[in-house]
Amino acid sequence: MNKEEKQNIIKCMILAERDIIEIMKATSCARGTLWRWIHEMNLPYNKEKYQQFTKGSRINKLQDNRYDYQRKGREIAKNKDPLHMMGCMLYWAEGSKTENTMQFVNSDVHMLKIFSKFLHTYFPDKHVKLQINYYQTSDNSYQEIEKYWAEEIGHELLHYTFMKPTVRNKYYTLPEIIKYPYGILRLNINAVDVIHHIYGAIQEYTNTTIDKFSPIVGSTQ
Repeated sequence: MNKEEKQNIIKCMILAERDIIEIMKATSCARGTLWRWIHEMNLPYNKEKYQQFTKGSRINKLQDNRYDYQRKGREIAKNKDPLHMMGCMLYWAEGSKTENTMQFVNSDVHMLKIFSKFLHTYFPDKHVKLQINYYQTSDNSYQEIEKYWAEEIGHELLHYTFMKPTVRNKYYTLPEIIKYPYGILRLNINAVDVIHHIYGAIQEYTNTTIDKFSPIVGSTQ
């Protein structure tokens, strides 16, 4: 029995309000997998009937929160706003695929401007931490590099601070230094709702449920 067949059985049995243990036996699915698929398929379920299945576990509660954030991301993605789509697709291509933190790293100022505008528009209350990775042998001082990034993308962000930079001082050739005269910039937001909003939107835009973009079973954060 493949995944699609199992999900069809789960859908029919949940809508019929069959017992969870019965569904697990019928599909040979673990409890965590079953719970994840129920949310991925947006199946309505009787919370009172399945209370024992959902209550009491901090992990289940955290997973519920992640699914809610992803659901919100999918809903906004349905509006097909070009800025939202560009921001999420840029993250899909260039962002770190972590569970709890949004991290976007690049050296292209135009790409960073678009992504910063996306953050400004959809997460205006979030504080963005900026970290510069630069070459010590660059013609530009760190103060000049920080000023450059502040002027280029600072106006796109409402709340941001610069973190301690990462300095590269050897083992790099001159072409590499010339290629990145202002270093590489990392945008970081420590917020589960932001990263899972993006993951949910990616699922909607790509019309798929990608396992790496689903809440990780066993998370404690």
